Amino acid sequence: MMGRLLVGFICFAFISQLITPPTEKQAIRPESFPIPSSDSIKTDLADYIWPTDAGRVVSSVFAEYRTSHFHGGIDISTGDNTGFKVFASRGGYVARIVVGPSGYGKMLWLRHADGYYTTYAHLRNFNDAIDAFVKKEQLRLERYPVTIDCAPSDFPVQKGDAIAFTGETGTGSPHLHFEIRDENKDFINPLLCKQFTFPDDSIPRIRRIALTPLGENSVIQGSFASYTLNVKNPIRRTIVLPETLHAFGTFGFSVDARDRINFSRFHNGVYGHKLFLDDSLLYMIRLDRAPSTDDYQIGLYYDYNLMSEEEGRYEKLYMESPNRLPFYQPRQVGSGIINTEKFRQGTHRFKIVTSDFAKNTTEVSGVVVFSRPSDFSIAASDGSLSILPPPENPDLRFRLFAKSFQKNKSAWVEYTVPPSGIPFQYSIIPRSFDLIKIVALNNFGTPSLPRFVYARKTKTSITSFELSHEVKQGFVRFFVRTKSPLVSLPSMSVYEGNGTRAMSLSPINFDLYTGTFKPEAAHNGRRTLIFEHETNGRLQKTDYELNLQTILPTRSSEISFDGGNLILVADSASVFRTTFMEIQKRRDGRKRYSLLPRFAILDRGVTVKIKTESDGHHQSIYFRGRSSRWSLSPTQRSGEYLVSQLNRMLGDVTVMTDSRPPTISRLSVPTRSKKFPHIVSFRVRDNLSGVEYKELKLYIDGEFVVPEIDGEHRRVVNKLEHPLQRGSHTIRIQVKDRMGNTQEVRRSFKVR
Repeated sequence: MMGRLLVGFICFAFISQLITPPTEKQAIRPESFPIPSSDSIKTDLADYIWPTDAGRVVSSVFAEYRTSHFHGGIDISTGDNTGFKVFASRGGYVARIVVGPSGYGKMLWLRHADGYYTTYAHLRNFNDAIDAFVKKEQLRLERYPVTIDCAPSDFPVQKGDAIAFTGETGTGSPHLHFEIRDENKDFINPLLCKQFTFPDDSIPRIRRIALTPLGENSVIQGSFASYTLNVKNPIRRTIVLPETLHAFGTFGFSVDARDRINFSRFHNGVYGHKLFLDDSLLYMIRLDRAPSTDDYQIGLYYDYNLMSEEEGRYEKLYMESPNRLPFYQPRQVGSGIINTEKFRQGTHRFKIVTSDFAKNTTEVSGVVVFSRPSDFSIAASDGSLSILPPPENPDLRFRLFAKSFQKNKSAWVEYTVPPSGIPFQYSIIPRSFDLIKIVALNNFGTPSLPRFVYARKTKTSITSFELSHEVKQGFVRFFVRTKSPLVSLPSMSVYEGNGTRAMSLSPINFDLYTGTFKPEAAHNGRRTLIFEHETNGRLQKTDYELNLQTILPTRSSEISFDGGNLILVADSASVFRTTFMEIQKRRDGRKRYSLLPRFAILDRGVTVKIKTESDGHHQSIYFRGRSSRWSLSPTQRSGEYLVSQLNRMLGDVTVMTDSRPPTISRLSVPTRSKKFPHIVSFRVRDNLSGVEYKELKLYIDGEFVVPEIDGEHRRVVNKLEHPLQRGSHTIRIQVKDRMGNTQEVRRSFKVR
């Protein structure tokens, strides 16, 4: 429940220095955006032709969301069939041939005269000349996966030459994945090409929008949490949201949108977004380019917190972190972030315009009120409740809600009593209620945070409570959950180094309080928090320990934890921004560590060293990020430590031992000489580290034959080029996992 109430709340220690949002007089106009046009892409976009005869149905567009990267090209549907021709989109030569059991599967790279590349992936097979060349290399290396870099004279091609046939190798159902890459191998949107056109009059669908608070005291709709809105009937070009939104502090908009193309059943990503405030353009996104080596920065473009809770893919319409993504305008930290204190208080109109590549647009607009939530004082006696508004805002309106602690009366009931005089005096509250919640509305209708007071005071025993916290990128959020209501607002102090700071707590509910704490970047290690609350007129104090390590984007550091069992090494390029990291160890004593915050995106990464008591044989470091599954992280041995690199985000790390070999099952061999082609097939599986497909060997009568490996389905198939003669034959299969464990199967069989 606590996670749902507070999901998506983001606050950065440095944001007040970096963010300089435009005031109304300084609002950015559309003409001030130097959006790079397609002319700045150094290739002739009119020179590319459609790369297949499979049709022109696009099943995935450029820069769509993938779990760990942006989609680098377009997917062309082949109607769940294989064998369509693949053509060279331009003249040039085959620069690289890739054959792999997963990912892109069989893939060709063509290099063109201007230094640009086109790539073609998930192929069934290449043309005869390339197939023969690949087969020779596979037989020489005795393995299925190969990567071959070719000379310009090996396989020159003309535009329109048939170079391969569509398939379903690698990951996914049958389709052709097509890319355009620049001289640095970064991705260019293929739909920019003049001949890549198809009918499309279907508008994008904005399904949801979100407002996320980005400042320490930012409030959206009376809460510190992100606020999401479902867009009803999204199949409209112009949508006006009926709900008036209220915001205070710094915040940003996000949008969850999809698109459809004519004659396609596929739900695609969109091409661009524009964010307007009071008819001034604040921010623009256009997906003409995407990074290849920096593709992990997708975690800075999408809101992972909202995605994990709301199951929506929210694209941020603001730039909150330094990054190298190429499609923002303006390109500076803080762009798109709105600071309500830079604008006049009152009503403002926002508009989000989302477009697809065919220039179909959908516009969602609404009203957002910029106003500071009001504070007020309350006092209660056995007979009445007094509410005192602040002098600067005497015209507050109040809403009262009453609640009983009896199980059959647990819901809040709105309770209205006309006020009289100042302070407002409310008559005796019925004895059937135990607790009153009060929310103040200022003259703009902006709600305050709730306040709570007992309708009738009773002595209570010492209240039990739970303290917890969440480490975010630039701050820590604390929660105080009580087992029974507190009679007064609790407080908290932070002892950090030689200094002490008071930390305010705000009620979310009568049994839940929250507050934020920005650590000092210069201090590493322990912080002590003192939680204070009143019980039966006595002040109770409780200590809470927190250990935080600072990783700076401009300084190298080494962090030792758990008596040196875990060491982290960061250099000056490890992170995009100052990161406060907490390390938690598994309570059962195993060397399993959580590096928090889990969604912190790394720049060049951090080195992880974990001490091991054994010789390290069959041991490796494993990582777990957004997925619940552990994955092997490439590991080396250095003395008594196992050493690996985290390159994408923080998460969980541990050492695991994999001494079990892979399994080979469902072996099928040919038994009839007249039934041709003769097919050998089997399944392979590994329990932990994964199969090392470069080491998978298949021998028939002592001769190596090239296995076709489908890593996605763990299936190996070989269609023998020549029929086996009648009589006895032998088959030998060798499989190795990534930790060096080997399994071998030998079998004799007869062909009749």
